[in-house]
Amino acid sequence: MTAKLLDPVGYRNAMGPWWMAAFTPATDSPELDGNLTRQALSSPVNRNIIRCVNRLDHSHRAKVVAEYVETTEQKSLLEELGCDVFQGWLTARPCRPIRSRPILTAAKDIAMQPSTDQRRHSPAAERNGPFILTELQRLLPATGTLLEIASGTGQHAAFCAAGLPGWQWQPSDYEAAALTCIAAWCAGNGRVLPPIELDVLTPDWFDMTRQFDAIYCANMIHISPWACTLALLRGAARHLTPQGVLITYGPYLVDGLDTAPSNLAFDADLRTRNPAWGLRRLSDIAAQATAVGLHLRERSNLPANNLLLVWERT
Repeated sequence: MTAKLLDPVGYRNAMGPWWMAAFTPATDSPELDGNLTRQALSSPVNRNIIRCVNRLDHSHRAKVVAEYVETTEQKSLLEELGCDVFQGWLTARPCRPIRSRPILTAAKDIAMQPSTDQRRHSPAAERNGPFILTELQRLLPATGTLLEIASGTGQHAAFCAAGLPGWQWQPSDYEAAALTCIAAWCAGNGRVLPPIELDVLTPDWFDMTRQFDAIYCANMIHISPWACTLALLRGAARHLTPQGVLITYGPYLVDGLDTAPSNLAFDADLRTRNPAWGLRRLSDIAAQATAVGLHLRERSNLPANNLLLVWERT
């Protein structure tokens, strides 16, 4: 049962034990585990930990819940150390089961209701969207048409299109099942066209007369066979306007630069999942781009060891 479903009947989101709560400020009420609070009176180490955790959580405007509070002396000490809410025998005596039954029944009824939200959520897309939009706003002219390859959930289309008011955005994806999700994210934005099913390996994406001022592709190159990268470059060469740009985003291997340990681990994980996947060497992509009449114009370093690359006609 999710916190979202329980919220209407009075439940609030809490996280425990303390080491998770301390670094998860998004929770409403991080909890201090009883292993800390029960020995606070006798252990200076526990008191210092509780004080530090409270300061950290308060810096994120979270109220800290102390568990296993059983005496007034313990409660007074925890108050001095910064705890906000107290849970345990002293302040919350066990109640008769019949008193909690209506709340649990109501929560169950809510949980059983089917969700009408067709949007899937990608935390990574939510994190990197603002940085990508900033780059797009810097790189692109005031107006134009953009084709997005491998739109995924549609979060980039929804977020970036909203920040590019002069652009018409055409989302697409290889999986037909993704189109409903993309449409749900982009609903209400008249500058985002209905998403289309598009496989980059298809010889002809569109009629040759259809061209775009920009083609954007995030996080596809390393999560697809190498043939898809080659097809992306060929398709961009066919469908970009003379001054158009291909913009790709994701992690790459760059000659002469040490690869971040997190990217090496990601690469190993991808190849375990599918031997045809994996981080691509930027020099290999550049060589293939040259073969179809494109070259790398610009490279920007973005957070989490990702690059945003701008390709244009030679």
